[in-house]
Amino acid sequence: MKKQLLCIALALSTYGVWAQSLLLQNFQNPPHSAKPIVWWHWVGNNVTKEGITKDLEWMKRAGIGGFQAFDVSIGGGQTVEKKIKYMTPEWFELIKHTAAEADRLGLEMTMVTAAGWSETGGTWVKPHEAMKKLVWSQLNIVGGKTFKGILPKPPVTSGPIRNLPKRTNLATDPTYYADQKVLAYKTPENELTTYTVKITNHKGETLEAKSLLDDDLLSKVTLETPKAENPVYLQFEYEKPFTARSFSFALLGNSNYHSTYMRAGYVQASEDGITFRTLFSLPGPQHDIRAVPVRTFAFPEITAKFYRVVFTTGGGNTTVGGPDDFGGFRQPAAPPVSFDISEAIFSSEAKINRWEDKANYAPLFAFEGLKTPQVPEQTVIKSQEVIDLTSKMQPDGTLEWEVPAGNWTILRLGQSLTGAKNGPTMPDAVGFEVDKLSKTHLESYMSQWSNPIAKAMGEHFGKSLKYFLVDSYEADAQNWTESFIQEFTTRRGYDPTKYLPTLTGKIVESAEVSDRC
Repeated sequence: MKKQLLCIALALSTYGVWAQSLLLQNFQNPPHSAKPIVWWHWVGNNVTKEGITKDLEWMKRAGIGGFQAFDVSIGGGQTVEKKIKYMTPEWFELIKHTAAEADRLGLEMTMVTAAGWSETGGTWVKPHEAMKKLVWSQLNIVGGKTFKGILPKPPVTSGPIRNLPKRTNLATDPTYYADQKVLAYKTPENELTTYTVKITNHKGETLEAKSLLDDDLLSKVTLETPKAENPVYLQFEYEKPFTARSFSFALLGNSNYHSTYMRAGYVQASEDGITFRTLFSLPGPQHDIRAVPVRTFAFPEITAKFYRVVFTTGGGNTTVGGPDDFGGFRQPAAPPVSFDISEAIFSSEAKINRWEDKANYAPLFAFEGLKTPQVPEQTVIKSQEVIDLTSKMQPDGTLEWEVPAGNWTILRLGQSLTGAKNGPTMPDAVGFEVDKLSKTHLESYMSQWSNPIAKAMGEHFGKSLKYFLVDSYEADAQNWTESFIQEFTTRRGYDPTKYLPTLTGKIVESAEVSDRC
C-alpha cells in the first residue's frame, strides 16, 4: 500500500512539473487560438497596399492573431495622395490584397458589414428598403351620412417620429411613404370638448399657443435656459376648469438642436393660479441617451384651471459629451442660453404613459415604473368598434364611406423612413441603414455587399476571410416594416390591426391591455 501511494505521489509530482512547464511554454508562445483579435481602421480612405502589408506584418510580429477591418472617418494615421473610395474597383483590389496577405501571414480576417461601425447601411440601400417608422394622420367626422373626401396624408419626413427630421438629413435625401392601414373608431366623448387656453412664460409674457398645440414638431417657442436657483416655466390658463389626463412635451423645433435629452422639472396644477401642487416630475435625461425628444406622460385625471410646466435645469450634453448620429461622441458644449419647445399639450384624452418609448420610437430599456394609470371605460377605444377601411381608400387618399351614426375618428396609417444612416465614414460611403425588421431587405443588402467582396477575393473568401462583424448598434429605433402585420399574426397568433392605435398613443380596451400591446 505504501509503495502504491509513493508511486501516485511521484506521478502527481511529475505531472505537476510537466503542467507547469506546459503552462509556461504556452504563456511564452501562446497557440493561435489564444492570440488577441484587434480592430483595424482604414481611416479617411487613406489606404495603400504597402501600408496594408506593413500593418499586417507588424501584427504578426506582435503576436496578434487577426483583425477586424473597418472603413471609418474618425481617427489618425497616414495620409496618402490618392484616396481609395469604398466599394470601388480600387478598394476591391485592396481587399483582395488584404486577404492574400492575411493568408500568407496566418492571420484571421474579419470584415465589418458596413462602412463605419453602425450596422448594415450603404449607398445601395433604396428608400423602400430602409428603416421605417409608423406615421399617421387623424380626421374627426360626424356619422349618419356618407363621407367622401381625401384623408390628410401622414408625414413623409425622414426622422425618428412624426414630422421631426433626422439631424443628419440632407436636402437631397429621398423620402419614402406608403399607406398601410385606414382604421375608424368611435371617438371617446372626452375628446370632443374644446377649450380656449392662454399660455404665458415665467416672465408673464403671452406666447403663441398655436406653436405648442398644433401637432407640428417644427413650430416652436423659445425659453431661456433655467438655472437651479432660477427655474423657468410655461403656464396654461383655461377659460374654465379643465380635466387633464395626459401631458405631451417635445423639444428642439426646427434647427436649434441643443441636445437629444429631455429637461428635468415638474408639472403642476392650481385652482386659483397662486397655489400650485405638483402632479409628477419630468425625469430629465436619465440613462436614455438616445431618447427621442418627444414624450407623453399619463397621470390620474385632475380638474384645474391652471397648469404649469416648470424646468429646473438646462439638461442636455452641457457637461458631458453626447452621442452623435454616427455612434461617435460630441465634445462637451457650453450651456446654451435658450432652448426650444415644439409641443406642450395638456389633454383630456386618455393616453398610454410614455407611449413614444413603448412604441419603440426610441429605445426603452426599463418599463418598470411606467405603468399607465387606469382610466374610465368611456375614455378608451373599444376594439370591437374599430373598423378596417383600408380597402375603401383610393391610392390618392380618397375615401368614400357610409358612416354609422355617432362621432368617428379616422386614422390613416402609413410608413416613412427613420432616416438612419451608417457611419462614421466618408461621405461617399454613407447611405440609409437597411430595414432590420425585413428578412427580404436585409438579405438584399447582404448579398449586394458580400457578393462583390467574394468575387474580388476569390479563393481567400472563406479561407483567410472567415467572419463578418455586425458591430455596435448605432442605427436607433424602428417600429415598422411593410410585412409587420403579417409577421405579427404568424408569430403571435392573432391579427394586431385593431390595436394599432396604441402605436399612436391611444388606449384600446384598457390601460393594462394597451401597455401590453
